[in-house]
Amino acid sequence: MSEENLAVARGFADAITRRDADWILERITDDFRFLPLRAATEGEFRGAEGIRRFLQDTDESFDTFEVSVDEIESVEDRVVGVGTVRIRGKGSGIETEVRSAAVRPSATA
Repeated sequence: MSEENLAVARGFADAITRRDADWILERITDDFRFLPLRAATEGEFRGAEGIRRFLQDTDESFDTFEVSVDEIESVEDRVVGVGTVRIRGKGSGIETEVRSAAVRPSATA
């Protein structure tokens, strides 16, 4: 797995924190599937429209939504990242941190 793939995976987390749809849209394909924790109730987010919907929902629901990557490595043809999502709800002001993990296929997989 190339350092480039690891950098893209880190960049995705940073782009989510910045709500930078353009950065993400330049790097995904139409069949891209994103399954954050909220996908359990809302369903997966697919392609460009899904990313836009995820970021819009994030803006509407949270004053703070920060993704940090603590560990990242390549495992076979995948990138595995472990980190934390720190959020503060809009309106409620409730803050929490959620340990999270993500698996991303390599750019060539």
